[in-house]
Amino acid sequence: MPPGAFGFLTTRGPSTNTLEKSPSPSMSQATKYFPIDGPASDPDLPWYAVRCLFSHPNRAPEGVKFLYEERMTLWRTASWGEAFKLAEAEAKTYAADCGCEFIDATDAFLLSEKTVGVGTEVWSLMRESGMYAEMYRQTFCATPRDRSGDHCEEE
Repeated sequence: MPPGAFGFLTTRGPSTNTLEKSPSPSMSQATKYFPIDGPASDPDLPWYAVRCLFSHPNRAPEGVKFLYEERMTLWRTASWGEAFKLAEAEAKTYAADCGCEFIDATDAFLLSEKTVGVGTEVWSLMRESGMYAEMYRQTFCATPRDRSGDHCEEE
């Protein structure tokens, strides 16, 4: 694990008051813990959530050309650049463990809170659109094409 890595939360992870032990719920074979000492334990450093994009070529159901995963990880570090660097290193390990392809770290979100816990906003995205709310929801939010909670489980 890269120095400064603290832990990660995913969009489907359990709520917790502490990141001292933050296992990835998508890793079924091994629970991974990250160190809490070093730069990541500095309470004055900000938190960044970084979204990474993966392709699962061997997991797409028949008749579906591609299966993509958007995965968000949480990092406490001094800069956007360092957050991307840490997220990309972790994403490569995740991809190797899951047998998928890491495509890119697509974007990041700077958390406004210094303490992360239950109810902390860890991601926000604003998108301009010409769609009314219901069409937008059906297009981008929990569509029938979305899967959750089965990223690395055994087939």
